[in-house]
Amino acid sequence: MKVNPNSVAKGKPTLQSSTFENAEASRAVDGRTDSGFSGNSCSSTNFDANGVGTENPWWAVNLEHSYDVAIVQLFNRSDRNCIEQEGGNCMNRLHDVTVEVLQNEDTVQVIHFAGTVADHKKFMFHATGNVIRVTLNGSSKILTLCEVNRMNIRERSIMPQHLNI
Repeated sequence: MKVNPNSVAKGKPTLQSSTFENAEASRAVDGRTDSGFSGNSCSSTNFDANGVGTENPWWAVNLEHSYDVAIVQLFNRSDRNCIEQEGGNCMNRLHDVTVEVLQNEDTVQVIHFAGTVADHKKFMFHATGNVIRVTLNGSSKILTLCEVNRMNIRERSIMPQHLNI
């Protein structure tokens, strides 16, 4: 397990569209890149009433100030339980993903990745914003994030508004 002391997202307020058991949104910004779900460092959205995922589940972090965003790095679940017992299916919880930088509630830049994030992936941005949102596109989806790092930063002097993320 690695700890990233340079992530501006670490410990910031988070929300997600739903929560599976105790896999709170805040786990994805705890500073630990532990990819094992049992390590209590991964967030996860919930199943619906039929035992499948939901439509377009999302996760967001409020950075509380505006920053120049150059890199957003997502860490996927890749623990032994995922690979051996679930046949790697939980790795698809970061497949066909959209990463957005927002300034308050306005989208500044969007990157869509149609592939699967195997272990981790860096998304390169040239944007200024105070919110990062990750959406898993499609129906019957479960979004699991084991860490979200916001790196290569410079704080801006734009005053943030109250956000309902």
